[in-house]
Amino acid sequence: MKVLSRRDIERLSRNILRQYINLPENRGKHFEQIDPVEFARQMYGIDFEFRYLSRQGSILGITSYGDVGVEVWNCDWEPELFFLDSSTALIDCSLQDMRQIGRRNFTMMHEVAHLIFKMLFPQDYGVKHRTTPLRYHLATEQTNGRITNWEEWQADVLASFLLLPRELVLRTMIGAGFSSGIRLLNRKFAQQEYVRFKGMSEQLGVSNQALAIRMKQMGLIEREYLKNPDDLVNIYVEDQEWQRLQM
Repeated sequence: MKVLSRRDIERLSRNILRQYINLPENRGKHFEQIDPVEFARQMYGIDFEFRYLSRQGSILGITSYGDVGVEVWNCDWEPELFFLDSSTALIDCSLQDMRQIGRRNFTMMHEVAHLIFKMLFPQDYGVKHRTTPLRYHLATEQTNGRITNWEEWQADVLASFLLLPRELVLRTMIGAGFSSGIRLLNRKFAQQEYVRFKGMSEQLGVSNQALAIRMKQMGLIEREYLKNPDDLVNIYVEDQEWQRLQM
C-alpha cells in the first residue's frame, strides 16, 4: 500500500479542507469546528448509520469500499443484516451518548478518512470490507516505535488533521486566552488552565486527549498530565530526592 508521511497527510488535509470551505454553501461561514457529518455529506455524499456493531463493544466503526452485507444488532440485541456500501459508514450506538461526542466525531472522521484514501489511491486500498476495531489516539498501531498497521495509522492521522486544522486550533487557543501556548496541562495542579483547555475541546468537538496530542505536535503544550495528573508530584518528589542524594 502507499505509505504517506505525517507531512504528506497534513498537506492532503489542507487541500481537502480548502475545497470544503470553498463550497458554495460554506462560503463566508465562520467555522468553530469541523462537523464530520456535514463534512462527509457535503464533500463525498457519505452518510452515517448507527447500529450495535459487536456484542463486546470492540468495534466502533465499519466502512466498506463496495457493496457488502454485514451482521449488526438492533436495539433489542437481535442480529440483522445491514447492506453497506461506499456511501455509508456504520457507527456503534454506544457513541450516540453526548458524553462520547469527541470519540464519535473522531470515529466518523476516521471512517471517512479510509474512504478518502480509497478514492485517491484505488490501487493501494483494495480491501473490499474492513471490520478492524478502532482506537482513539494517533499512531495507535505503533508498538515499540514501530507502526504495524499503516492503513489505520494513516486514517487516524488524516482524521486528526481534518478535525483539528492548524489555523482553527490556533484561533480557538487565542480565544481561550492561550496566546503563548500552555506550559502545564494538569486538572489538579493547573485547574484554571485545564477548564479553559476543556472548553477548547468542547468547542472543537473533540476529546481532551485528541486535542492535547494535536497541540503537542504543534509545539503548543510544554507539559501534559491528562491521564495521570499525580505524575507531576511524583516527578517533583523524585527530583527532590535525587538532589538530596547528590548533596
